[in-house]
Amino acid sequence: ESIGNVTGLVQALASGASVPAITADALDQGNAEHAARASTVTKMETTKLFRQNIDAGAAAIRSLNESQLQRTAVLPSGEMTAEQIVEGIMIGHTGMHIEGIRAATV
Repeated sequence: ESIGNVTGLVQALASGASVPAITADALDQGNAEHAARASTVTKMETTKLFRQNIDAGAAAIRSLNESQLQRTAVLPSGEMTAEQIVEGIMIGHTGMHIEGIRAATV
């Protein structure tokens, strides 16, 4: 679900839509709500959703041009370009959780 949310953020930003500043508190609240919703989801459902979101995210990223990748939004870590969000969050942050993802879905 998180990858889908970040993909949506990148797509909105790239399209020129106004993206509200995301606060650390809002991010924490969203993570807590996600954890509550996901508490009964099976490994099979998790794996399916993860793969769907990864595929959709990859397709969305491939569709962006250089100008779209340079648009910026304010995140808890500061102002970031769409490209930085892709690299730092969609790829980097997800990579930090890869062992947990593997353990949860095997």
